[in-house]
Amino acid sequence: MLGSVSRLLVFVQDPELRGCLRELLAVEGHEVSAPALPVDALGGLRDPSVQTVLVDLDDGEPAAELVRSARLARPELRIVALSGDGGQVSPDEVRLAHPCHADELLAAVERAVPLRC
Repeated sequence: MLGSVSRLLVFVQDPELRGCLRELLAVEGHEVSAPALPVDALGGLRDPSVQTVLVDLDDGEPAAELVRSARLARPELRIVALSGDGGQVSPDEVRLAHPCHADELLAAVERAVPLRC
């Protein structure tokens, strides 16, 4: 289990991948919200307990809008982005090329999650 447990908002439009991510992160002890609809994901940003957003940027504009909204509304949020482009965009974002291995994803989430005191 990871050292830091947090509440994550997962936005992935593919239902199978979304379910796998939710299950993997929950098994590691994280609380996970994984809405299927972009409007629900945007609404999830208002939850003050959400510390990290995991998003599949290959989902196009809805995913990009979620990242933009997260940065504007809650600049303290950590972003873990899955994308065909694996380059890091900003210091508060961890970007993984996908498909990636579960160990890579869990390590990325651990790097992104703020430490609890």
